[in-house]
Amino acid sequence: MIRLLHISDIHFKSPQCIDPDTDPDVSIRDLLSEDIQSFATKSDKNVDAILITGDIAFAGKVTEYSAASIWLDELCKVTGCQPQDVYVVPGNHDIDRIKADSPILAAFREQVLSKQSKLERDDKMNSFLLDPLSRQTIFSTMQAYNDFASRYGCEINLSTCWRDSIAVSENVDLNLIGMTSTLLSSAQDDLHRLVVDCSQTVFRKQPGKLYLTMMHHPCDWIIDGNVVQDNLDNHIHIQLFGHTHRSRWNETDNTIRISAISLHPERHDLEYEPGYNIIDISNMDSTTGVSNIEVKVFVRVLQQHPLRFIAKEFKEGKNYFSRIFAIRNKVFTTDENIAGCAPSSNEFFFNDLAVAPEERFHSIDAMLNTKSVRELVYDFWGLTGSQKRKILEELRLLTDDDWNLPDVERQKIAFKNAEDRGQLKELEQVIILRMQENVR
Repeated sequence: MIRLLHISDIHFKSPQCIDPDTDPDVSIRDLLSEDIQSFATKSDKNVDAILITGDIAFAGKVTEYSAASIWLDELCKVTGCQPQDVYVVPGNHDIDRIKADSPILAAFREQVLSKQSKLERDDKMNSFLLDPLSRQTIFSTMQAYNDFASRYGCEINLSTCWRDSIAVSENVDLNLIGMTSTLLSSAQDDLHRLVVDCSQTVFRKQPGKLYLTMMHHPCDWIIDGNVVQDNLDNHIHIQLFGHTHRSRWNETDNTIRISAISLHPERHDLEYEPGYNIIDISNMDSTTGVSNIEVKVFVRVLQQHPLRFIAKEFKEGKNYFSRIFAIRNKVFTTDENIAGCAPSSNEFFFNDLAVAPEERFHSIDAMLNTKSVRELVYDFWGLTGSQKRKILEELRLLTDDDWNLPDVERQKIAFKNAEDRGQLKELEQVIILRMQENVR
């Protein structure tokens, strides 16, 4: 079984969030940490991944993401989740509104929204994304978010969505797809006015794949949202959304759709009810060629008196709702090592993860060839700016032109070059050496 922690609309707000003693929402995050630890202890199961469907920040400020990063590191330690197994997508509060409301981006929006057909709108949006200067202007509204998301391998730059996978069983992988609904977001956001470019809705349906999407806005906020929703319903088993601050769910024969509660809704909201979701995905049984995968969703809501998270009740008094999907098993070639497809597991439980850095890096040789690219990206972004630059220069992973690109784009290209040139082991060794320097 794999366990996912689904959080949305955290809204770290500067300057209050800079100091926990001045943050009115810190007690809710403390209660979440306590609740998930209790939940995991009772079932003897850690969190395998943390999924955040947008609005990490309140105003897209660097200080807000700094506070979010610190909290996520702490949350990973107490839940048993590895930091590189955090996945994020942007929300409208992750946008720099000053940049988003600039005349040039207003013109971009109008050019797309004024088109009469979906085909024309797709063509216009694609023309902006394929032009380097236009793309850079669009992504400039998410610069602080991208710097934050890059550490988790979820940045939006050369592509408007990201993809990754987690093993559920030897026969089935969970394929995660992070979608961006904020490309042309601004203060003028309204129903049917946001854009999801057509490249994000190219989905496959392959054997051995359970598909999950993350997107901040529900489809009724998207122009051509009915087409986007149809695409999702035809291909995606689990659909996660945020934004509405209301817990809603919908099941059909093909999919389960989950709109998350906000972890930190505005206190003046009519339905002020902080909450989060736990999603357990397990292989119930397998027959010839098919695995039955059960998805259980536990909705946890904040009770006011006494102040604690409790379970939302569903039909027949259950504290969860569920859906079973029949997934065709993977097709293995004769030279594939099936044992290597076992589900990921947490090596430590809860606070055992808080091992002193000097104990973790006692042997470079022991660590080499054990890290995924995602782990290397996370470690790389924990280094200082000068250390990162020195590594990229030493390994000659960038051209002169690449150095003129934004940090996030440079890093993406550098890691791609390292992978293509067979330099990942060398890159890993240098990163570990620099990490050792920082703990001496």
